[in-house]
Parts: sequence; structure tokens; C-alpha cells
Amino acid sequence: MTRRFYQRGSLVSGGENQLATYDEIRAWLKERYGYTAQNCWIADVKARHGLTGRMAHNRSGAKRVKPCPADRVPHIEEALRHLGAL
Repeated sequence: MTRRFYQRGSLVSGGENQLATYDEIRAWLKERYGYTAQNCWIADVKARHGLTGRMAHNRSGAKRVKPCPADRVPHIEEALRHLGAL
């Protein structure tokens, strides 16, 4: 199975230092912990670790409207480590 990732606006297959997609992260969390994470939670955790390159185009301010709940942060970090993003 070849994993595909979007990086800097282009589709890249395989390789090193690739980030997992949000769908892969959500699927892993659903299988492991039984809940579906919101994209904004994943983005928040990724930003805490410097994994985001820019602010989303649809964001209205610097403050997050829906930050990741504190009890979900370790789960999302574990998913990122498992999928090779951390």
C-alpha cells in the first residue's frame, strides 16, 4: 500500500518526513479510542509542535475558536507519533 501525502501544494508518494493526513489520524483515533477527532483539534496539536506552515485561510483571528480539549491532546500526539509525524 502506497501512502500519499499533500506537501507544499503537490501530491507526493512515499518518502521520508511525510505528515499523515487528517483522515489517517482520525481513523487511527477512532479505531484506538473510539471517538472521531475534529480537524481543529488535530490542527491545534500540530501547531503546538510546529507542524503547521501557515494559518488557515478561513481563520478569523489568532485565537482558536475550538482548541483541542486537554484530555484529547495525548491521544492525538500518540497518533502523530504512531503515523510518523512526530
